[in-house]
Amino acid sequence: MKENGPGYPLSKDEVVLLRYFRDLSAQQQLALLDAAESSCNTAERMQVLASRRVERLPPSEQQDLH
Repeated sequence: MKENGPGYPLSKDEVVLLRYFRDLSAQQQLALLDAAESSCNTAERMQVLASRRVERLPPSEQQDLH
């Protein structure tokens, strides 16, 4: 089995996915990469937002928001 970088062999599933990806047209590959990048960016943004401290309003002021 071929190696992926320094000493990391590809699993059978990775080989199958790589072959599938390489068999796609260039346009399909780009569309798939764009979708993956968008999903990754969204996940990273959500991680940043989730790590922020949330300021909470006192219960008396929360009623005014609804």
